[in-house]
This record gives sequence, C-alpha cells and structure tokens, in this order.
Amino acid sequence: MAVKLIIPLPFFQLYAECIDDSVPNKFVPDKWVKKDKWYKVKHFVENSLNTSGSTVTITDKDNNEIHPNDTIWSFKPERFKIHYICLN
Repeated sequence: MAVKLIIPLPFFQLYAECIDDSVPNKFVPDKWVKKDKWYKVKHFVENSLNTSGSTVTITDKDNNEIHPNDTIWSFKPERFKIHYICLN
C-alpha cells in the first residue's frame, strides 16, 4: 500500500476547526471531535489505494494525537475547516 505523508513546513502551523462532529452510523469512537473546537494539525496522509481520499491527524492541547479508535488513526478532512498560520 502506498501512502503519501504531508507534514506542514516548520514556518507554518495548521489548525483544523471542526465543522462536523456527527458520529458515523454504528461507530463507537474512543475519542471524538467537538464542533467549533480548533485542533492542531500534525499531518495529512493521502492513500493512493483508498477511495475515501486523504485523512488528517490532529492533536489536543497537550500535543497528544487524537485517534477515533485503535484501528482508525485519522479523520476525514471534510469534517474540518483548515487554517494556515505563517509563523514567520
């Protein structure tokens, strides 16, 4: 399986503002996002074999990654509005 890991450049900080916190049918997450809350983006992953496209890995205020459960480690970017902030 081929994946493309996209890490923000060091002079940019990306934040993901949650715009959709609905839980998919029959899915019970260990951790979940809250609407209107901002999360720090760690990286994006594009999976060339995955029909759902890319995913985004986010962190909490203590820089710990937020994983919906043990088998799903990222969220669909459609759940977020991405903000780019230049640190320069």
